[in-house]
Amino acid sequence: PKKMSGVFLTETGAAVPRKIRKNQEEIEEVNEENMVSDEEENPILHHSGAKSGRSTSRSPKVFSSDEGEVLALPHSMSMDDGRLKIRPSFNRRIQEKYSDSDTRDSHSPSRFQIVLHKKEKAATLRREAKENYRRRQWSHVLEKLSIGPTDEKYYERFRIKPGFWFYKGLVESSLPIESLHVNIPDCLIVIESCHILFTGKQGHLIKKMDVKPPQFLERIRKISLSIMDPRDIISISRRRFGVEMEKEVMNWEMLKDLIFNGTPQNHIIQKYVKSHGGRAAISRLVYFVDSAKSGKANYLWQVVNEKRYDEMREEEGVEPVEYFSLCHHKRNSFSIFKSSGKAIEQYEAVGRKIIAFMAKSYNMRFEQVVLDFIKDESNVIWFIGCKSFTVD
Repeated sequence: PKKMSGVFLTETGAAVPRKIRKNQEEIEEVNEENMVSDEEENPILHHSGAKSGRSTSRSPKVFSSDEGEVLALPHSMSMDDGRLKIRPSFNRRIQEKYSDSDTRDSHSPSRFQIVLHKKEKAATLRREAKENYRRRQWSHVLEKLSIGPTDEKYYERFRIKPGFWFYKGLVESSLPIESLHVNIPDCLIVIESCHILFTGKQGHLIKKMDVKPPQFLERIRKISLSIMDPRDIISISRRRFGVEMEKEVMNWEMLKDLIFNGTPQNHIIQKYVKSHGGRAAISRLVYFVDSAKSGKANYLWQVVNEKRYDEMREEEGVEPVEYFSLCHHKRNSFSIFKSSGKAIEQYEAVGRKIIAFMAKSYNMRFEQVVLDFIKDESNVIWFIGCKSFTVD
């Protein structure tokens, strides 16, 4: 074969391009590495049917056979249909050798890096899509539970408001509180002074005005004789936060510290009521006062915590409020179920009493009222607060 710039010429004059060599010097270097020396044993094919052999010098040689002249090729090359080709294995070795040379930009990514980057990017996009979907689903859950006006300005013209102010309205009602027969957990209501509100043995509400906070502590101690572990949750603290209320669950030691260190104003401390089913849960009743006029039927959302009470000491690093209360700021921390019809008749009966009492006390015409209840382990329904209301 004859050497020319850019091609290899065979005896027949066929031009074979060099695809992996940079210049003439690299070709010579490759040939030197793959040509055998004169001292090495090199079986040369002289018999009939021979197709190839190995040369004994630095230049390929032509040998005679019965079929004519045969070109002795280096082991890195082969003949295919009269064309000179480089073996694939040798091609890979040359590419690896010159991978870091000047023939390729060292900053340009390899094919493997490009494919890996595309796969990582696709995986990231899938994770982001799942996260956005979960976020939207959780937003839909919170929207279903946020019923009625939540802007405090809506309630400025009324004498009562949801949240903490609804308890204040019960205590300051012009009607005798004893006329309201509902179950309310024992609570200490701190406004300018301290008041205790609880349900008596006959099922009607009782209030004690201008009491000392230790009196409430003593009452809780008497009705909680079953508490054996001082770390058990015994009360829940609800602080005013606009029309909402911040919650904090407390054991016996925390309750004593709060009572003796001074309770802040606009604050409610309520005896904790365990829900049935072994999980914290509330029942949110949406009550339409004149359902015939509005054409809407009452319904109820059952909101059930994902964590069980008995799991609290098994999992570390989690606040007790996550087990004993519903945390709206924790995504997917609870599930909701909708009920209506006969399944909510007991809640409707209690809600009807509360709405009628407040409407008469403050001369208000309610259109829609959202009330929260808890059903305890004995299936007794307890009223725990008003979420929102609208006035006709």
